[in-house]
Amino acid sequence: MKPSIQCMDPSLPPSCSCSCSNGITFNQTLSVNLDEEERAHTTKLEKILTARQTELVNELETTKQALEVARNNHTACVEEWNEKPFTYLGCYENSASNRLSDLAVTDGLMTIPRCAKICQSFRYYGLEYGSRCFCGNTWKSSPAVEPSKCNWKCEGDHKTMCGGNGNTGFYQKMI
Repeated sequence: MKPSIQCMDPSLPPSCSCSCSNGITFNQTLSVNLDEEERAHTTKLEKILTARQTELVNELETTKQALEVARNNHTACVEEWNEKPFTYLGCYENSASNRLSDLAVTDGLMTIPRCAKICQSFRYYGLEYGSRCFCGNTWKSSPAVEPSKCNWKCEGDHKTMCGGNGNTGFYQKMI
Protein backbone atom coordinates (compact mmCIF):
# COMPACT_ATOMS: atom_id res chain seq x y z
CA MET A 1 0.00 0.00 0.00
CA LYS A 2 1.40 3.37 -1.01
CA PRO A 3 1.17 6.30 1.39
CA SER A 4 -1.77 8.58 0.54
CA ILE A 5 -3.03 11.97 1.58
CA GLN A 6 -6.76 12.70 1.66
CA CYS A 7 -8.63 15.96 2.05
CA MET A 8 -11.18 16.11 4.78
CA ASP A 9 -14.40 18.13 4.91
CA PRO A 10 -13.49 21.55 3.42
CA SER A 11 -15.83 23.32 5.84
CA LEU A 12 -13.66 22.20 8.76
CA PRO A 13 -10.23 23.57 9.61
CA PRO A 14 -7.66 22.31 7.11
CA SER A 15 -6.48 18.83 8.02
CA CYS A 16 -4.45 16.05 6.54
CA SER A 17 -4.93 12.32 6.70
CA CYS A 18 -1.96 10.11 5.98
CA SER A 19 -2.20 6.35 5.50
CA CYS A 20 1.01 4.46 5.88
CA SER A 21 1.87 1.13 4.33
CA ASN A 22 1.29 -0.62 7.65
CA GLY A 23 -2.37 0.57 7.63
CA ILE A 24 -2.03 3.13 10.40
CA THR A 25 -3.74 6.44 9.67
CA PHE A 26 -2.65 9.69 11.21
CA ASN A 27 -4.90 12.77 11.26
CA GLN A 28 -3.39 16.14 11.91
CA THR A 29 -4.94 19.58 11.80
CA LEU A 30 -2.97 21.91 9.60
CA SER A 31 -2.38 25.34 10.93
CA VAL A 32 -2.86 28.32 8.70
CA ASN A 33 -1.08 31.35 10.01
CA LEU A 34 -1.77 34.40 7.91
CA ASP A 35 -0.19 37.66 8.79
CA GLU A 36 -2.28 40.81 8.91
CA GLU A 37 -1.42 41.85 5.33
CA GLU A 38 -2.38 38.41 3.96
CA ARG A 39 -5.66 38.44 5.89
CA ALA A 40 -6.47 41.92 4.53
CA HIS A 41 -5.67 40.77 1.00
CA THR A 42 -7.81 37.62 1.43
CA THR A 43 -10.70 39.68 2.80
CA LYS A 44 -10.41 42.10 -0.13
CA LEU A 45 -10.45 39.20 -2.63
CA GLU A 46 -13.47 37.64 -0.92
CA LYS A 47 -15.34 40.97 -1.17
CA ILE A 48 -14.44 41.30 -4.86
CA LEU A 49 -15.56 37.73 -5.58
CA THR A 50 -18.80 38.20 -3.64
CA ALA A 51 -19.53 41.44 -5.50
CA ARG A 52 -18.80 39.78 -8.87
CA GLN A 53 -20.99 36.83 -7.99
CA THR A 54 -23.84 39.18 -7.06
CA GLU A 55 -23.31 41.08 -10.32
CA LEU A 56 -23.44 37.85 -12.35
CA VAL A 57 -26.56 36.63 -10.55
CA ASN A 58 -28.27 39.97 -11.30
CA GLU A 59 -27.18 39.81 -14.96
CA LEU A 60 -28.53 36.27 -15.22
CA GLU A 61 -31.87 37.33 -13.76
CA THR A 62 -32.09 40.30 -16.15
CA THR A 63 -31.27 38.01 -19.08
CA LYS A 64 -33.95 35.51 -17.98
CA GLN A 65 -36.52 38.31 -17.83
CA ALA A 66 -35.49 39.62 -21.25
CA LEU A 67 -35.73 36.12 -22.71
CA GLU A 68 -39.22 35.67 -21.28
CA VAL A 69 -40.32 39.01 -22.78
CA ALA A 70 -38.82 38.00 -26.15
CA ARG A 71 -40.61 34.62 -26.03
CA ASN A 72 -43.91 36.32 -25.25
CA ASN A 73 -43.41 38.84 -28.06
CA HIS A 74 -42.47 36.08 -30.51
CA THR A 75 -45.51 34.03 -29.52
CA ALA A 76 -47.75 37.07 -29.93
CA CYS A 77 -46.26 37.82 -33.38
CA VAL A 78 -46.72 34.22 -34.52
CA GLU A 79 -50.30 34.16 -33.26
CA GLU A 80 -51.04 37.47 -34.96
CA TRP A 81 -49.48 36.22 -38.22
CA ASN A 82 -51.38 32.93 -38.09
CA GLU A 83 -54.68 34.75 -37.61
CA LYS A 84 -54.24 36.89 -40.74
CA PRO A 85 -56.52 35.73 -43.55
CA PHE A 86 -55.48 34.76 -47.07
CA THR A 87 -56.79 36.31 -50.26
CA TYR A 88 -57.18 34.55 -53.62
CA LEU A 89 -54.66 35.69 -56.25
CA GLY A 90 -55.93 33.67 -59.19
CA CYS A 91 -55.23 30.61 -61.29
CA TYR A 92 -51.66 30.12 -62.55
CA GLU A 93 -50.01 27.51 -64.72
CA ASN A 94 -47.59 25.28 -62.84
CA SER A 95 -43.92 25.65 -63.59
CA ALA A 96 -40.71 24.89 -61.74
CA SER A 97 -40.16 28.64 -61.22
CA ASN A 98 -43.47 29.37 -59.51
CA ARG A 99 -43.90 26.24 -57.40
CA LEU A 100 -44.31 26.71 -53.65
CA SER A 101 -41.78 24.32 -52.22
CA ASP A 102 -41.61 24.78 -48.45
CA LEU A 103 -44.34 22.23 -47.69
CA ALA A 104 -46.50 19.92 -49.83
CA VAL A 105 -49.48 17.86 -48.59
CA THR A 106 -51.77 15.56 -50.56
CA ASP A 107 -55.03 14.81 -48.77
CA GLY A 108 -58.14 13.04 -50.03
CA LEU A 109 -60.23 15.40 -47.86
CA MET A 110 -58.55 18.64 -49.02
CA THR A 111 -60.53 21.87 -48.87
CA ILE A 112 -59.57 25.51 -49.21
CA PRO A 113 -59.84 26.14 -45.42
CA ARG A 114 -57.89 22.93 -44.70
CA CYS A 115 -55.00 24.04 -46.94
CA ALA A 116 -55.13 27.54 -45.38
CA LYS A 117 -54.84 25.96 -41.92
CA ILE A 118 -51.94 23.73 -43.03
CA CYS A 119 -50.15 26.78 -44.46
CA GLN A 120 -51.10 29.30 -41.77
CA SER A 121 -47.47 30.05 -40.89
CA PHE A 122 -46.53 30.70 -44.54
CA ARG A 123 -47.10 33.68 -46.79
CA TYR A 124 -48.57 31.76 -49.75
CA TYR A 125 -50.46 28.58 -50.45
CA GLY A 126 -51.74 26.93 -53.58
CA LEU A 127 -54.11 24.12 -54.47
CA GLU A 128 -54.03 21.81 -57.48
CA TYR A 129 -55.51 18.52 -58.69
CA GLY A 130 -58.29 18.80 -56.08
CA SER A 131 -56.16 17.30 -53.30
CA ARG A 132 -52.70 18.88 -53.32
CA CYS A 133 -51.78 21.77 -51.05
CA PHE A 134 -48.48 23.64 -51.34
CA CYS A 135 -47.09 26.22 -48.89
CA GLY A 136 -44.24 28.70 -49.18
CA ASN A 137 -42.88 32.09 -48.27
CA THR A 138 -41.58 32.96 -51.73
CA TRP A 139 -43.41 32.78 -55.03
CA LYS A 140 -42.40 33.98 -58.48
CA SER A 141 -45.61 34.94 -60.17
CA SER A 142 -46.16 33.86 -63.74
CA PRO A 143 -48.95 35.14 -65.99
CA ALA A 144 -52.37 34.11 -64.75
CA VAL A 145 -54.42 31.69 -66.83
CA GLU A 146 -58.18 31.55 -67.36
CA PRO A 147 -60.00 30.97 -64.06
CA SER A 148 -61.77 28.05 -65.73
CA LYS A 149 -58.43 26.16 -65.82
CA CYS A 150 -58.62 25.82 -62.02
CA ASN A 151 -61.75 23.69 -62.30
CA TRP A 152 -61.01 20.63 -60.19
CA LYS A 153 -63.38 20.22 -57.29
CA CYS A 154 -61.82 19.98 -53.87
CA GLU A 155 -61.76 16.35 -52.72
CA GLY A 156 -63.17 17.37 -49.34
CA ASP A 157 -65.76 19.89 -50.62
CA HIS A 158 -67.17 19.38 -54.11
CA LYS A 159 -68.75 22.86 -54.06
CA THR A 160 -65.36 24.62 -54.27
CA MET A 161 -62.43 24.44 -56.68
CA CYS A 162 -58.92 23.34 -55.69
CA GLY A 163 -56.79 24.17 -58.71
CA GLY A 164 -56.68 22.11 -61.84
CA ASN A 165 -54.66 19.80 -64.02
CA GLY A 166 -51.28 21.53 -64.17
CA ASN A 167 -52.76 24.74 -62.77
CA THR A 168 -52.68 26.09 -59.23
CA GLY A 169 -55.08 28.35 -57.41
CA PHE A 170 -52.79 30.68 -55.43
CA TYR A 171 -53.58 32.49 -52.16
CA GLN A 172 -51.56 35.14 -50.30
CA LYS A 173 -51.57 36.13 -46.63
CA MET A 174 -53.09 39.60 -46.23
CA ILE A 175 -50.44 41.74 -44.57
